[in-house]
Amino acid sequence: MRYSITIPAYKIKFLKECIDSVLCQTYTDFELIILNDCSPEPLKEIVSSFDDPRIKYYENESNKGVVHVVENWNKLLYLAQGEFIICMGDDDLLMPKALQIYNKLLDEYPGYLVYHLRTALINEDSQITKILDDKPNVESIYALAASHNDGFFIGNYLFKTYDLRKCGGFVNFPMALASDWATVFLMAKEKGLVHSHEIGFLYRVNQYTITSSGNSKIQAEANLKYEEWLKNFFLEPTNNKIDEFYRTWFLANLHTHLSSGRGYFLAKDLSDTCWMSLFFWLRNRKKYGLNWKIFFVAIIRSFSYKMSL
Repeated sequence: MRYSITIPAYKIKFLKECIDSVLCQTYTDFELIILNDCSPEPLKEIVSSFDDPRIKYYENESNKGVVHVVENWNKLLYLAQGEFIICMGDDDLLMPKALQIYNKLLDEYPGYLVYHLRTALINEDSQITKILDDKPNVESIYALAASHNDGFFIGNYLFKTYDLRKCGGFVNFPMALASDWATVFLMAKEKGLVHSHEIGFLYRVNQYTITSSGNSKIQAEANLKYEEWLKNFFLEPTNNKIDEFYRTWFLANLHTHLSSGRGYFLAKDLSDTCWMSLFFWLRNRKKYGLNWKIFFVAIIRSFSYKMSL
């Protein structure tokens, strides 16, 4: 079997549409593995409504929840039988030719461990709201890091299953914050990664995504862990002059790059708690790497979040 498409599932709202998008692939040599994370919603009924032998359904004995969601990714990794694995959200969609696009990339650029589908964003009505930028055919992790492109999600990557297991699986950060980025960096360190020019993945932006619904303090902790991980990962110099330029630039600007995420968590928490958490963040400002500029921007943002509710 060439592909294992995996879905760690909890929400029912878009699951049927998600499964439909997988089963409608023009390339048919794949399995679809769905893992129910003890959802209170009738996920099994949705899955059972499909009569397709390629579907394999599993249930967790206990709920991992949003904090430990990467544990579900890794459980699915070890259930997978395909040579390559995709791990997509239960609300995202594959375009009909997604696997066909991957086949083309694998034929043209064999031997890589990571491949990436160009992506479009969709809303809750499955309407495209934005098409993300095109990328070069092959890109080093250093160029990728320096571009700090935000249009990357775990579902638009294809990983070599054996090698992902060999390196320890998906990098596990709380709430999967930057686990996709870190896993790509880890897998593509030696050769880089391959991008498609054709759009094959649709990422759904909605109120139910993990970063929109999680605990801001846990997200802030994960942000710090990710920063420390990046410092260690990009510590060693490279022999390539261009990559070395990207590496040193990225490390020099790392704190500034990650501050936007910290500002988002802070603004969301201030908005959600009606500023009741302001003293906590002020008291722990240095611990979470929050300077006064981040505070100022977050306060302005928190008003806009309140106004949008």
